[in-house]
Amino acid sequence: MLIYFRQAQRCRTLEEWPTFKARFFQRLKRLCLTDSAASLTEPELDHGTIETEEDEQEDMLPPERRINRFNWLQIYFEKNWFSQTWLVHITDINLPPGQTKDGTYTTNNWSEAAFLTFNKVFLNLLTTCLRIDRLAAIILGECFPFYEFWPSAEARIPRRIEDMYFRAYQLWDNNHVIAFPERTFRVRDLRDGHPTVYHVDLKIPKCFPCPEWEQTGK
Repeated sequence: MLIYFRQAQRCRTLEEWPTFKARFFQRLKRLCLTDSAASLTEPELDHGTIETEEDEQEDMLPPERRINRFNWLQIYFEKNWFSQTWLVHITDINLPPGQTKDGTYTTNNWSEAAFLTFNKVFLNLLTTCLRIDRLAAIILGECFPFYEFWPSAEARIPRRIEDMYFRAYQLWDNNHVIAFPERTFRVRDLRDGHPTVYHVDLKIPKCFPCPEWEQTGK
């Protein structure tokens, strides 16, 4: 059955799927009506290894029970695997040439690696729950720009950028950043030990009385 299912997965277009599905159910029915898989001598089984054990009870199943077994399997596959929702996710339909669901597309290693990197690089392996606004700021202000502006050779965010982010979070958390219309802000900070108010205009971007909070890029 697994060999037949793998062969059905090789369908690459929705137009071809009715033919692949009909062939799958035809072979599945023959398998259900046969005493054992070892008695099948079809060429399509040559690439699979089948190991069977003698089962006297299996040989004694009446034909009606075997038909019922096939009908149950057919309903199962139609409902759980061949539905419109899941069909494109279990077959090679719409995959690029040369790619199959037996390849790298069948693993979630990529998403797990992305979450691990996010946890180590951007959350510093914090075990405490973050505020939702802090988490959103990290995703939008650190994670996305990291992959957009820094080359992939960088193992992590440069230290000076991390320090800048941390200082910005401190100012924001202590209400030292006041937002005004038209993407302008007033930032209260210490400069050389003296309280200083900075006016930041993100439309330009421009900051005065000094370029302390100016940033380039998007």
